[in-house]
Amino acid sequence: MALVSQLLLIWLLFALELRELTLIPLVSIIALQAKRCRDIGWSPWLAVIALIPVIDVVFMIIVGIPKSRVTYQGYDFHATGHALNNRRFRIIECANCQTKIRVAFPPPAGVGKCPLCRHHFLLKVDEYGNLTVYSQGDADYRESDSNEIVSLEEVFMILGVKGNSDQLTIRKAYKEKMSQYHPDKVSQLGVEIRELADRKSKQINKAYRFLRQTN
Repeated sequence: MALVSQLLLIWLLFALELRELTLIPLVSIIALQAKRCRDIGWSPWLAVIALIPVIDVVFMIIVGIPKSRVTYQGYDFHATGHALNNRRFRIIECANCQTKIRVAFPPPAGVGKCPLCRHHFLLKVDEYGNLTVYSQGDADYRESDSNEIVSLEEVFMILGVKGNSDQLTIRKAYKEKMSQYHPDKVSQLGVEIRELADRKSKQINKAYRFLRQTN
């Protein structure tokens, strides 16, 4: 059964190369089929032929998990499409706060907004099925120079962190602050409260962007 063993090894390496770790458990299915062939006395070549239907099914699974290249702010990375409720999705990253966002693919409207920081972006798909994400300038972020943040001390005060805090602590504080003033949490409150939450959200976003640009 050396031939079958080689086939299993090749398939394992193939799954690792594709970075589809979900395919690795299928090696056990192929091995079980090979064992059954050996138990009934089949030759190695007959065992390989018997494995063809299993391999066909596996390749159909591979075809059903397409890869799409995503371009964002000059950085390229692959996003995996997942079938869910008969729709496909891509995972992108917000350019403003690095939050992972799942978007429908192909994008029905061509535009999107980060659920955390409300940063807007454009989504375009080329003829080859590659998804490109463009950051969209939004008027919500354009405020007067008098409101601009000018020091790290002000940033740390807005985010509620110490000056020697690491990036992980700062990012956690940023997300917690944004969550406190999220529109969903104040949607049932008065107009003044909603406006205050909106101003605070913009201030927190500006502080975090200032810190990122400084670093």
